[in-house]
Amino acid sequence: MITIENHIGPRLDTETARIKKKYADVKLYPGYGDLIDELISDFGNRFRGPINTQQELLDLCGRVGEMLSDHQIPPDLLEEIRKTRIRLWLDLAESGMKEGALEGSMPTKFELQFPVTPGRPNGHRVKNPPQDRQDEEFESIVEKIAQQQNCDLLRLAGELGIDAAADVLCALGQVGEDERARVISFLSAYLGKSARGESIGLPGLLSYPKAVLDIPSVRMVVRRLLLQDSYEMLLEAGADDPAEFENVRKHAGSMVLKRMQALGKSANVSDPDIHALLFVELKDFFARACNQKHPKNFVKSVRENNVDCPLPSLRQCIATQLIRERRKLYVAFEPGKGKTPPPFLLAEQIFEETGKRQRILYLAPPVVVKELPNRIRPGSAPKSTRDCYYVDPQQGPTVGVVQSRMTTDKIAETVCENDVVFCPYSMLHSERKIKDDEEEEEKPEPGEEALEDDQVDKFIDLLCSQEWDMVVLDEATFVDGNKTWTRLVDKLLHGENGKGTKVSREGYMIAQSGTPIMNTVADPVVIHDLFLKPSERRKKYKQDIRRTDGRDTATERGLDPMRVRQALNETLLILDKPEQWLDHVFPCEYNLSVEEESFLRAICSNPNISAQHKIDACMQFILCPQLISGDETMPESLLAWATQQLDTDLKKKNTILIAENMRAESVLRTKKKKDELEPTEMDQHFYERIRKYCEEWSERNNMPVHFYTVHGKTPEDDRQKAYEDAALAKKNGTHKVVILAMSQCLNMGIKLETERMIALEWPYNSPDLQQLLKRALREGNLDVFMTAFIAIGTVHHGNYEQSMDKYKDALLALYGAGISDEMLGKHIGYRSLGEESPNTEDMLTWLLERSSPAQTRY
Repeated sequence: MITIENHIGPRLDTETARIKKKYADVKLYPGYGDLIDELISDFGNRFRGPINTQQELLDLCGRVGEMLSDHQIPPDLLEEIRKTRIRLWLDLAESGMKEGALEGSMPTKFELQFPVTPGRPNGHRVKNPPQDRQDEEFESIVEKIAQQQNCDLLRLAGELGIDAAADVLCALGQVGEDERARVISFLSAYLGKSARGESIGLPGLLSYPKAVLDIPSVRMVVRRLLLQDSYEMLLEAGADDPAEFENVRKHAGSMVLKRMQALGKSANVSDPDIHALLFVELKDFFARACNQKHPKNFVKSVRENNVDCPLPSLRQCIATQLIRERRKLYVAFEPGKGKTPPPFLLAEQIFEETGKRQRILYLAPPVVVKELPNRIRPGSAPKSTRDCYYVDPQQGPTVGVVQSRMTTDKIAETVCENDVVFCPYSMLHSERKIKDDEEEEEKPEPGEEALEDDQVDKFIDLLCSQEWDMVVLDEATFVDGNKTWTRLVDKLLHGENGKGTKVSREGYMIAQSGTPIMNTVADPVVIHDLFLKPSERRKKYKQDIRRTDGRDTATERGLDPMRVRQALNETLLILDKPEQWLDHVFPCEYNLSVEEESFLRAICSNPNISAQHKIDACMQFILCPQLISGDETMPESLLAWATQQLDTDLKKKNTILIAENMRAESVLRTKKKKDELEPTEMDQHFYERIRKYCEEWSERNNMPVHFYTVHGKTPEDDRQKAYEDAALAKKNGTHKVVILAMSQCLNMGIKLETERMIALEWPYNSPDLQQLLKRALREGNLDVFMTAFIAIGTVHHGNYEQSMDKYKDALLALYGAGISDEMLGKHIGYRSLGEESPNTEDMLTWLLERSSPAQTRY
């Protein structure tokens, strides 16, 4: 709590001493000293403490404001006291939050606005704004509420970023250009103390004066929001409906223009010409995108949920047109929404226009490379595919697939002699020389010199020697996640000396990912920067990122979500709103046993173990208490809860996936005596218990249960067998399939044939679960739910809370709008359910299923 003795009094004494000193000259300021003493006394009488919340502190600030109107105060002294009041409030609010003396967040009604310059209602720039202002004057600018212009600085900053908010202040003549750096620093500190409001939305942005809309960052955001709004309108009108799409797309331009004009009218725009150029630009773009010439050899539809859907879809039309016009694009459609076809559609269009085949280098994870080439030429990859994009694949581009087991001669032939070359990322850093290592090297003829090793190109040099028209980075988070790959891709795009290649000068650079943020909000910026010329990066960061192991961590730490959103406006394409995948997740919080909690406390209180080792040990113990403690009587709460959930799921569905999200070695670890051979998979601790439970469940219910494991060392054939058996069980219902897997081995390019999921803990990054879940939610299969276990009061609980905070930042960075804790908390329905009485049989059953495992243990 905040008290006048410990918090307000000392600060008030400092401020009053400063004011008294300023007005100490009795000749210039007669009576000021007595008036200041009277005001201090009045404040003491009005103060009612202690103060516990931010709202109560704001109420105190209001009472001080009321007090000032009860006294006859000279204007200069009144202005000084008002500035002091603001300074005191901000100081107390900040220190109260840091020290934990205040509860709650900054009240939303303190979200202050900024005014339009008097006499300049249109917001034209002031040539000579006041100079050398103090921080108090910046506070005053922000505090004043503009009656004639509804520009909310906080909401604008939340939508556009701090830099853009400073640009707006400059455009409206509130601060000068030379004060911009200072005002950015002030806004960053000041706005960080206030609650973020809801997104402004299009009507709010469109109502801004021309001086604001002319700011490039503002215009960029308005264009992006108009693009998304028009896309949603065309979808609702039937742009992807097999029966309506031809008519809707034919008139897309005029429909989009009418929609934007209606938005402008709803925003009460006084001058419609403000938006005319932007409206016409977007109208023409949609007309071009929706009426692209469809190549004769490209299929016109694909089968989705037993319906022939048009190919390209509306989102694919927009992506293809943007790739053509911008030449650099990061396509971030949700998993299963069709990121793959646009590059090949554009290549086929160009072929029909010019008669020249586009050379495409397609980089992807190995699991994608094993299936995707069949969509261009069936039979070119080992795994079958559902769709082929070409009516007659033999008349399409030639396809080569690079594999590590090829001879180097075969690799060179594959790369040099095909139109489309698929290559796994893992090959980029191959040290193999481009010569056949399996054949005996030819000895040089007499008089010839032997070929030196450094004269023989590596694989990356072979790729760089080719002239590519397109380079596609599929699952682009792989590039971000490996510093070596980042440097090699940069070399591939811009050349060894950074002066450019054919693809960077006149080709197309395309990145694709369903989850572009995996670790930090800065992840997509790595791709954005790879698209930039090295000279532009040096100008931006003062150094070349290739000389900093691919990432500049100092720069990255300064990239908050709003700055990331600004950086990605020109490269990142997201059209659909974020999917409510959390609606399919049930976070089950459970308590550990007394014995388990005692052992965890012993780990955490051990002074000889580092913090990181304590975290690792706690994670291992929660997963395998008996194994880590060496006590075979130790309760195993996670196993009890997981098997109880598994029992429920097996009764209702045929295919269950149990996912370990963080520590593969924890699952693989087992008790092993000295000089004992490495254990087989069936000897392993957690695997063994789940397998044993499946056997017992099968015997009790007279139903076969097939148990599989998938981890980093599981052969590809064994993985494929598990997936195929799961699909068969799902289809026929003749048996059950349980797959225990490391989630990282499942989340790239795989459609998971599972009906229920169990996550043993929440991962460090929520998109890991999002990616995993959406692999099972494809093609309208919405009856998939996941239970994620969280041990209350442990590192697992902390991971969950931190991961949710990171997910909020991800939404802000990708979509330009925040999400409240209340909105995120909606998916944790069981928390509020316990306060209600069950009024249906299903509800009662649901509650009983989540009673103590000890009461229902098998």
